[in-house]
Amino acid sequence: MKRIVAAVGILIVLFAAWRVLGQTSGPEARPVTAPANARSAGVGQGPAAIPVFAARVARRAMVQRLQVSGTLQTDQDVRIASRLSGKVVAVRVKEGDRTSPGQELVQLDDREIQAQLARARATLSAARARLSYAHNSATVKDAAARSERERALQALATAQTQLEQSRRQASIVASETETRVRTARANLEAARNQLKILQEGARRQERREAELAVRRAEVEWENARRYYQRRVELFQQDAVDREAVDEAERALSVAQAVLDAAKERLSLIEEGPRTEEIRVAEEGVRTAEEALLQAEADQARRQISEDDIRNAEAEVERARAALAAAEAGLAQEDVSRDDIAAAQATVDQGQADVAFYETQLADTRILSPVAGVVASRTVNPGEMITPQNALLNIVALNSVYFEAEVPELDMAMVHSGMRAEVTVDALPNRRFSGSVREIIPVADRDAKNYRVRVAVERGAVELPAGGFARAWIDVGKHENAVVVPKEAVRSEGGERFVFLIVDGKAKRQVVEVGLADDRYAEILRGLLPGQQAVSAGSPAIQDGTPLKVQSVPGAAREPADSQR
Repeated sequence: MKRIVAAVGILIVLFAAWRVLGQTSGPEARPVTAPANARSAGVGQGPAAIPVFAARVARRAMVQRLQVSGTLQTDQDVRIASRLSGKVVAVRVKEGDRTSPGQELVQLDDREIQAQLARARATLSAARARLSYAHNSATVKDAAARSERERALQALATAQTQLEQSRRQASIVASETETRVRTARANLEAARNQLKILQEGARRQERREAELAVRRAEVEWENARRYYQRRVELFQQDAVDREAVDEAERALSVAQAVLDAAKERLSLIEEGPRTEEIRVAEEGVRTAEEALLQAEADQARRQISEDDIRNAEAEVERARAALAAAEAGLAQEDVSRDDIAAAQATVDQGQADVAFYETQLADTRILSPVAGVVASRTVNPGEMITPQNALLNIVALNSVYFEAEVPELDMAMVHSGMRAEVTVDALPNRRFSGSVREIIPVADRDAKNYRVRVAVERGAVELPAGGFARAWIDVGKHENAVVVPKEAVRSEGGERFVFLIVDGKAKRQVVEVGLADDRYAEILRGLLPGQQAVSAGSPAIQDGTPLKVQSVPGAAREPADSQR
């Protein structure tokens, strides 16, 4: 760059000197500079030579690039759900967090599956031991004893499953009925408080509390409204799914109901109770009392008795005893080849069970399938979920592209699959590989521009969705092209030409220009490699003008074929 600046500065000085020579006239006029042969030959030897810079016509590869720009987008939106039903114990990400492939997003309660897996592994170990015994035994065992043992195993497994179900059902029923009883008691307490307020009238503290409740409800409603509007905008941009919008709409409805209730309560406090309101409140108390009695009755009817659990435990013990007896009888018999096959089948079944529970255990950890950004989250720790629940929505960043507008005159050069070099304003020191993925063959009605989609291929996971990107599309390349510096090509009256330096004079040579970049122009016709062309000089040069080639120490113009 310093060499170019120095060369341009000297060129300006020489051009100024030429202007002084050209504008000075009369007998007293004296040239600022003149060649040595002109000074010795006298005034009548012809015009002074114009100082110029020269470049050699050479060959090199020429690549033409088209610059386009646009905003980064992604076309992959991943809905995260669970394969299992269960309780959520942890959520590892929040909205806006970046994810990587295999990163844990949600953890389900895995205690029951861990127990089932432990039992399956124990069963598999026992099955393998039986298979080893069958192979090593010299005699065969009675098939009936083996079948009895298998039935005992199945009976034990069934009894254990029944016991677990009884205990689990007892816990679930107790939890459900207890929740209903607590809810009924809370409703009764609220009804009694409401009746008490109506009977006693509102105090100043209650009025202030009601006013504060209205203001809080208004704030919650406004927040819910803004959240809903934001979800609608994101849905219109395909950034979230419809379920996220529905969830936001339900939250807005709840906030509206809370606000209406708060306003109604304040209105009641301000207006004071009426006889009809007191009667309605008394009726509400009676209704709440009846609901509580019903909930307590349901709790008493639905609760699984301890006798049921004890019966299930006894059944397990009987199954264990039957299994022990079957194993004792089996040990007294020879093992047959059929027994070996059955033992192998049991091992296979055990392996399948272990694999099944291992898969279920792995499914309690919900992992990110892609690298991306969490767009929405609809699950929290403590919630019960099913496979139908959408938990998270992730916008993938490994399918990044941007749409750019290309002028109509340039569209003929652009084709799908062309390579491109991409830069992003947010990552100024990085360059990414890309390609033209799609051309949208519909022009803008006003600007007559076409849209092309440029896909970013390498390192796209680092690119921020919504960021501004630029691409240079390689639209043409000519190997071994004849080139000159771009500034050597001049234009006049729609004709392009180059001044060659022949015997110290300018020779105007009409040329046909092909590809061009920021430094060189391809000459399709008119020049030959090795010729000297004027690369910089006075705009007054004409065909036959004497020229003096200037050289700048340390900044001489290099031949075109060495400028890569």
